[in-house]
Amino acid sequence: MASKFCVVEDAVEKIESRNPLWRDDFTQFYRSYMAGMEYDGQEQDQTSHKLFDAQAEAIRQIASQESCVIVGRCGFHIFRNHPNALKIFVHADDHCRKRRIAEKFGLDEADAAAMIVDNDYSRELYTKTFTGSDWTDARNYDMTLNVRRFGVNGAVDFILQSIE
Repeated sequence: MASKFCVVEDAVEKIESRNPLWRDDFTQFYRSYMAGMEYDGQEQDQTSHKLFDAQAEAIRQIASQESCVIVGRCGFHIFRNHPNALKIFVHADDHCRKRRIAEKFGLDEADAAAMIVDNDYSRELYTKTFTGSDWTDARNYDMTLNVRRFGVNGAVDFILQSIE
């Protein structure tokens, strides 16, 4: 798929292998600036947009062949005109999120909170960049679900019951 959209596979794998944070982009900018190179962001921007377009096409292709669940990747945007897509925004309050992340990664709540802030910022930037939308805007979804009330497994059961 990468070659079809003129994206170098190594670059795709490198971008996909990390969770891009704003610090990574700033570090790259700073290093480029300090090396005396002009930085306009266009090369990275073009590669990122080609990667997004390639992923979107691959996701659409999978969905055209079989039922599937897409988590993230701006699926609400990719399937905005698809007649059989159910777009769900799953969320929880800050306390619930901090506790879950702290348990999952063995962190204290302060580090979990920092991780959530970084992750949310990355999601916001990714979504704004490729869709022009706010990732938390309920108008982008058919349903929003607060997992605090159900837990993760309960939320899955609730969604499955809603689909039937």
